[in-house]
Amino acid sequence: MSSDLYSTTFSTESLGAIYLTTSKTWESRFEELVYFRQENGHCNVPRNHGPLGNWVQKQRLAYKLYNSIVEGSDSKKPTYSSPPSPLSKEQVQLLDSVGFIWDVHEYRYQCNLDELKEFYVRHMRIDVPSSLDGEYRTLYKWVCRQKDEYRKYLDGEKSKLTKQRRDALENLGFHVGMFDFEHSDSTYGWYEPKRVSWDGRFQQLLHFKEEYGHCNVPTKTNEKYSNLSNWVQHQRAEKKKKNKGLQSRLTDEKDELLEGAGFIWSSKELNWSIRLNDLREYKEIHGHCNVPTKEGELGGWVMTQRLQHGKNSLSQERVAALNELGFIWKCHDLAWNDKYTELCQHMNEKGSEQLVGSGPLNAWIATQRAEKRYKNNGLQTHLTDERERQLNEIGFDWNVNEDREKTRHITWMRNFDRLKQHIEETGSSQLRIASGGDGFAVWVRDQRRYLKTFENGIDSPMTPERRDLLASIGFNS
Repeated sequence: MSSDLYSTTFSTESLGAIYLTTSKTWESRFEELVYFRQENGHCNVPRNHGPLGNWVQKQRLAYKLYNSIVEGSDSKKPTYSSPPSPLSKEQVQLLDSVGFIWDVHEYRYQCNLDELKEFYVRHMRIDVPSSLDGEYRTLYKWVCRQKDEYRKYLDGEKSKLTKQRRDALENLGFHVGMFDFEHSDSTYGWYEPKRVSWDGRFQQLLHFKEEYGHCNVPTKTNEKYSNLSNWVQHQRAEKKKKNKGLQSRLTDEKDELLEGAGFIWSSKELNWSIRLNDLREYKEIHGHCNVPTKEGELGGWVMTQRLQHGKNSLSQERVAALNELGFIWKCHDLAWNDKYTELCQHMNEKGSEQLVGSGPLNAWIATQRAEKRYKNNGLQTHLTDERERQLNEIGFDWNVNEDREKTRHITWMRNFDRLKQHIEETGSSQLRIASGGDGFAVWVRDQRRYLKTFENGIDSPMTPERRDLLASIGFNS
């Protein structure tokens, strides 16, 4: 770069009092800027990019001073606590030659506009997808802001869009039909954009309901109702604002009109109501609400209600509606109720819950007695007060047959005497269990295990009396 360019004194004839000779410091920073441009492809140096970032920011401020003096208006001259020296015409030309960015906001706008142009070339449309983690997420937000400003312009409100920006957007496809407008032909055969009023859209909604039987306008519908879906979504959004106490365009009068028409404020609520009706029909056919998960969408929905209820995320209204149908919140409750019903039928026929042999019902009866013992000992149990009450109502016998208990006690004492004799003869309580099985050796092993669990505070067949007897002969766990 020629040194003559940097040593030239700026002429003051055209700009009055402005004069500046390019200094070596300015030259050094300018060369850094040229190098930055070669490395990054632009001159938009971040403000936190060390001395060069600060220098670039000062050049922008100095450019504003330069423009204020060029325009000859002291009223437009910016004021700063430590104002920089205004740029010379030569410096402005040098910075322009390397593509210096004087207006960062305009530069960013043009970058986004260029990205939208690239998107349009690639996809031949400007409706940028809105996925949260998509590659176009930032562009989508920018396009939404431009649509808001364009809508303001169409409504006659103050908009940040300049004519140049509007022209650029319209060349890409921004048009009056993007919003809640329709076109009506005139007597001259040409089309004039006309904004559809709220009442007009409401009448369309009534026609839609008359045709389809509901007000849940899908996002994808025929051309006749192409803009109605957006209007419906807008009413739902305004309703949410109103419910939160925020400023909303949905007046009480409009709210009442929509309610009277059967407006669907939440498509999720509608889908939930449909599934509830499906469950009601299922119960009428099968007699219960326990839909297996393999029963398609309804089975999955039933399981979802149970999970949400367990997390306390199901509203009281929904819980009440499901309870009214006799909904089973826990599958374990359903299994218990089935066995309880089976026991009631058996007792009606036999007059007692005592069964002969083995089977699922026998095992269930034994489990209830075990759960009762756990409950009496203050341990965790599945026997709720309601279940205990139901069993008491049918005369359930919580105690095992006394004769059986006596037989067990006699057997235990017989094995105890044998163990006592073994210890006296051998001096040890250790016995080896033969491969063919030895009932006495197994009994000794079990007593050792029961004694250990008893000492640890866990419920077991061991009692304090048996523990004391075993301790008296030197037996321990």
